[in-house]
Amino acid sequence: MTIKRAETWWNALFISSLLVLIAIRWFYQIPTELDVDTSTWISSAISTAHSDRPLWTLLNYSDSRPLTVLPLAVAEMAGINVDWALADGIGVILWAATLTFVFLMFKHWFSSARSFLFTAPLLLFQAFHLWPGFMTYNSEHVCILMLTVGFWAVIKLKDSAYSSWCYFLLGLWLGLLPFAKFQTIPMGLVLALFLVFFLFKTQQWKRLLALIGGGVLPLLLVNGYYYHYDQLGTFWNDYFWSYYYYSFSTVHSKLETTNRFSPLTIGRFVFQPAATRVFWAVQVVLILTGVVQFLRFPARRVVVSRSVMGLAVGVALVSLYAVLQAGNPFDHYLLFLFVPSVVLAGFCSLYFSPKTFSSLWTVALLAIALEGVRNVVAFPLGAVPKLPKSDAMIRKAIQANIFPNETMTIWGYADRFFVYEHLPAGNRLPHSYWIYTKSPLQTHRQRELIDDLDQNKPALFMDAMVAPVSTIYVPDNVNYRHEKFPIIAKYVREHYTLVDVVKGARFYRRKKE
Repeated sequence: MTIKRAETWWNALFISSLLVLIAIRWFYQIPTELDVDTSTWISSAISTAHSDRPLWTLLNYSDSRPLTVLPLAVAEMAGINVDWALADGIGVILWAATLTFVFLMFKHWFSSARSFLFTAPLLLFQAFHLWPGFMTYNSEHVCILMLTVGFWAVIKLKDSAYSSWCYFLLGLWLGLLPFAKFQTIPMGLVLALFLVFFLFKTQQWKRLLALIGGGVLPLLLVNGYYYHYDQLGTFWNDYFWSYYYYSFSTVHSKLETTNRFSPLTIGRFVFQPAATRVFWAVQVVLILTGVVQFLRFPARRVVVSRSVMGLAVGVALVSLYAVLQAGNPFDHYLLFLFVPSVVLAGFCSLYFSPKTFSSLWTVALLAIALEGVRNVVAFPLGAVPKLPKSDAMIRKAIQANIFPNETMTIWGYADRFFVYEHLPAGNRLPHSYWIYTKSPLQTHRQRELIDDLDQNKPALFMDAMVAPVSTIYVPDNVNYRHEKFPIIAKYVREHYTLVDVVKGARFYRRKKE
């Protein structure tokens, strides 16, 4: 077989593997709310699609993650009603795109056969993990694609001569990362600083200015947009300070910041999902073996430069930092680690002897594949949330008290009802967690709610802050009903009338004004 035909064959095998992956994930899809976050993003997409100012709504009704909502909003604007199954399917497509760029990244140095080998752990993971916390659509899906494309582009620009416009576009791409999720900023900075250092060292000043200019442009444009509406403070409170208090304080996590990076915390978090414990054990073995071989034979030359090796290590370390910083061990945070670990494991494998390479990678892929088989046989391995039986009664009450083209506000954490009824939200947050939780931003959030209610005049106000209508963050010993917050109680009392109570959920219809 000629080299060209072999390359074509391996490329075809990779594409076929992606199609099989998509088919497997679609077959094992769970068409229900696996994570409340998915309902939040779908609700934001519905609100954006029904808005007279879609850009403003996308920026403000997306819980500070407009690019997370964008793929769902595009589907809604195209007339497709997005539900949980479709959202999760979009997540699979985004992962397929991510895997494509991982494959292309490896192809920068290696043959298609070796690139396929190094990408195979991710293909097996995505096809067979079948873990509810990983399956459901979340902000990580968009973020990981953006970071992977950024990594690939940095490698291409470093090793080839491209125009300043390409550097500007990469800067623009990395500058958009905070609008997918602020949690990606450390990884984006590592990628950008790597290229900045390279351009500075080689005195490519025009390209350096283009990269920096593109990087700051999204922030400048969005700030200008908010300034136009006299809402600049809203941007910094909802985006920057919200992330700051979430990640660098104990407002939203009981774990002290000093304990968030301990080896015990890392081990418990990474090996928490039962579906990927073998996967992580394999990555650890591959990386540590490569490190040992490098220390034994530091002069051994490999095709990947030391600087790119350092970049891979840096991205992996800051990704680990980013998922630990907030002190909340949510499964979906771990998704940030899969691509960096696989890239690093592939690079570390270059220091193996041919015999070690062959034996270790054979065992590695076999172990991950067997774990995948176990996941399929035991499906669902993780707990699948069961929505309350009272949902049907709540839905009937909503339908009885709202008319077409009207909006609804939910006080509590029950975003799924926006998805059930396909209703746009009457305020910028489909849930009220940020409003009733005590924090330095609580007064600001309450004022925002009042302003939204006053401007949008949602026809129905539903106080769902009671279990099991709100499925999470309902404390046993604290009453977070809306009337416990004077400014909100006063507004609801003046503008709404109680019309129904179902399973503890209260329905208020807006008075005619």
